[in-house]
Amino acid sequence: MNRIKKQSPLFLTELIFSLVIFSLCAAVCVSLIVRAQTISTDSRQLSQALMLAETVAEEFKAEQPLTESRDGYQVSTQQRTEHGVAYLDITVSLQDEPVYQLTAARVEQEEGAS
Repeated sequence: MNRIKKQSPLFLTELIFSLVIFSLCAAVCVSLIVRAQTISTDSRQLSQALMLAETVAEEFKAEQPLTESRDGYQVSTQQRTEHGVAYLDITVSLQDEPVYQLTAARVEQEEGAS
């Protein structure tokens, strides 16, 4: 009987220690999953913004009307010309937060040139 009483505190201590280790490991795993989800969301938003900015740049180079928004993303543009080259600064935003910026350029043809 004495032997059982002496081992009980040791068993409880080991059990508590195991639970603490398990809890720490679970907390680390949960934080890693949350971080992975955040990275995935940021990556998806950046990819969509990049595709939209590339679309607007190609429309600018082809002298077509520019896309202003798509799928909740807003496109703001600012055009400037320097030394016969037209530049278009493109900013793609999501919920008023800039996600991606791109500058496109095209050579302006002189009037009368074919």
